[in-house]
Amino acid sequence: MDVIKKDGIFYLSGEFDIFHAGNVESKIMEDYDKKSDLILDFSGVTFMDSTGLGILISMLKELEEDGNTILVKNATKRIKKVFEITELDKVFGIND
Repeated sequence: MDVIKKDGIFYLSGEFDIFHAGNVESKIMEDYDKKSDLILDFSGVTFMDSTGLGILISMLKELEEDGNTILVKNATKRIKKVFEITELDKVFGIND
């Protein structure tokens, strides 16, 4: 999975799963400035499993300590469905 930061937004592409989740977390948290909400563009994410969700929750807990949250942008219908089924669409900001 690739993670590219541009203009304060992290663009993710590939499969956000057990094989890549830890690497994704370390890349994002190394480059996150902790001064604002974390914006993740999911337009390139083709698959996400429970490990990916777990990593997002872990990062969210860390961000909330500083008063910030995670915003997910441009998720496909398939990925949005994962957030809805787990009711995590109520926890994360999900935008088009």
